[in-house]
Amino acid sequence: MPDKEKAEDRIEELLLQYTYYYGMRRSRKDRERAYAFISDKYTEMGYPVTFDRMSLGMTRIGYCVAGNIKSAEQVFIAPFNTQNKTHFGRYRFFPFREKDSRIYSGLANAVDSIIWVLLVLLTYGIVYFLSDLRWAGLLAAVIVYAIYWMTLKGIFNFSPSAPLALMHYMALHGRKKKVAYVFLDRCVDDYLPLKAFLAKYKEDLEYNNAQVIFLNNMAHGEQLVFASKEPDKKTDALAQACGGTCIKLEEGNLPRCFDDAPDLVFVTGADQDQKGRYYVKDIRSKKDRTMDVARLKKTAAALMPA
Repeated sequence: MPDKEKAEDRIEELLLQYTYYYGMRRSRKDRERAYAFISDKYTEMGYPVTFDRMSLGMTRIGYCVAGNIKSAEQVFIAPFNTQNKTHFGRYRFFPFREKDSRIYSGLANAVDSIIWVLLVLLTYGIVYFLSDLRWAGLLAAVIVYAIYWMTLKGIFNFSPSAPLALMHYMALHGRKKKVAYVFLDRCVDDYLPLKAFLAKYKEDLEYNNAQVIFLNNMAHGEQLVFASKEPDKKTDALAQACGGTCIKLEEGNLPRCFDDAPDLVFVTGADQDQKGRYYVKDIRSKKDRTMDVARLKKTAAALMPA
């Protein structure tokens, strides 16, 4: 890693780009702007950039690849989309336990829906009572409904931007040959797109014996966790180099994406609850404003292709 960097090459500047300028990646327009930024920057760095889609039932999953998957010996994957804010203050994401994550996601949706229903009814009732005009009550209710959902979408999160900045930093300062960086849509909290992507490129990844690392929610957390189905010495060494923890995933709660990539490694910042479960907090709230830059740089140094 170079001792001196240009200001625009520093990881802090990259975090600023991905968090504040391209931090919301939910709408089609948001994604197109962020994809255009990635395409321009990686092309400037000398990587071939390609875009493609996969079909999952009625849903189309987009993704961007910087590098060549067919010849890559290292593949870094990060979620591209971002989540809505939630008013469910106890929301948690469990990176290694899909069932628990679905439960908390359902609770968040329920809380948010109950709040908007109560707000709409209360607004309608107050305006109708004061004006005695039904249309005025309905109009006020619609306005409150629109404002409420807009507040849930206008959120800048550090957690989903940290992996993108990390990969950008490694692409700038690491070797370019036989390395690929993948930006995968709709998988920030759902591993089905990741499973589909790994299945699509399974033969290429196996042929090259590629090391595949999925990076997510790396902004903060008491621990930096390296998780895999069967941890090996290489994974353990990487975790130690980052000051992280290497763990073996529970067979009964193994995320579905490991069906097509048993050697896959998850890297995420996380805390542990009283039951010993790893979880990520604050990722759907305005509290997601902390960034462990020193740990991110240390992680880059360990993961960066030499």
